Amino acid sequence: MNTIALYIGYVILGILGFALLVLAMLVLWLTVAAFYRIIKTKQTIRFMCKYENKVAYDAMKTALQYLLSKGASRNDTLETVESLIEKFRKINRIE
Repeated sequence: MNTIALYIGYVILGILGFALLVLAMLVLWLTVAAFYRIIKTKQTIRFMCKYENKVAYDAMKTALQYLLSKGASRNDTLETVESLIEKFRKINRIE
């Protein structure tokens, strides 16, 4: 009877040990996957920055051309351009 109880205890300890090993492997795998996602996201962000900067440059050039077409001068300061924008808003009754 003692021998059977001893073997049952060993089996239970083996199952618990295996479960802990599986849990440790799962935690390790999730940690590696999380670091991979962080690295991949940083690479993606770095990849997108080039195109984002290009689009921002195109938008600024378009805005400059639009302001020049609406009467702003190249010698105007940002304050003057802002007042022209506010004047345009008031004339066209934009809320």
